[in-house]
Amino acid sequence: MNDILQTYTIPGHIQSDIGNGGLPCFHLEGQGARATVYVHGAHVTAFQPADAEPVLWMSAKSHYADGQPLRGGVPICWPWFGPNPQDATLPAHGVARLRAWTVLSSSVLHDGRCQLRLGFTPEGDECNVVPAGLRLEYTITVGETLTLELDTLNEGDTPTAAEDALHSYFDLKDPKTTLITGLDGCTYLDQLENGAHKVQSGAVDFVAETDRIYSHPNGETLIQDKASGRTISIRQRGAKNAVVWNPWINKSKAMPDFGDDEWMGMCCVEAANCKKDRIQLLPGNLHRTRLKISLVK
Repeated sequence: MNDILQTYTIPGHIQSDIGNGGLPCFHLEGQGARATVYVHGAHVTAFQPADAEPVLWMSAKSHYADGQPLRGGVPICWPWFGPNPQDATLPAHGVARLRAWTVLSSSVLHDGRCQLRLGFTPEGDECNVVPAGLRLEYTITVGETLTLELDTLNEGDTPTAAEDALHSYFDLKDPKTTLITGLDGCTYLDQLENGAHKVQSGAVDFVAETDRIYSHPNGETLIQDKASGRTISIRQRGAKNAVVWNPWINKSKAMPDFGDDEWMGMCCVEAANCKKDRIQLLPGNLHRTRLKISLVK
């Protein structure tokens, strides 16, 4: 596969490589930032603007193997979010993050940003669990802002539905002193209280395990990491939900691909369309979920 991936190399901007676990990846350098993308799951594992610390978080315990999801970075959840509603024995968060995608193109844009496009078409047993006619295209654009655009296309003959999420993990110095703003007044489902409906009042803070699905976030969400003195901006479009998650102490210890104390260095703020807000697609249509990540200067 690496010989094929080398054809997408653009000297000085996009370079193919063999990463952890022998999985192929690309290193992207564009307009003041760099990123790493694994072909496995079309998974962005790193984003780092120039003269800044890494923005995304990866677990040191993450598996790097075919059929296993990577833990951290930006996993793609599709075509369901969380447990499969019909069959709990199926992989959590769907099948798109469990194997290599097809590289479609690489390019350098006029302003110096670089771009990688990948595609996912269900194969084999995946066709039994993915609605007929659905496939994905994913565009990753790297500059001072990391822009992720996930397109779900319905090429079948009937209307269908799917859930998606860009499950972004962010690197923090201390979640206990971190505030998430931009969700004040939004309703949310508290996943730790059987989906109880609540309304956010003020900023979100972390004092225990947190797992919430917010409805209709207000444009820009900010992660204010007081311990590091930096603020991360998250802008989403085409996503009706924002998911906020930190596993805290007990759940961290229960996950085999997550270090016992790693909850102290991360949180997730995700762009999603899930549960009652899942994507509805007519034949021939597509839905684009867009996520933009940057540091506030």
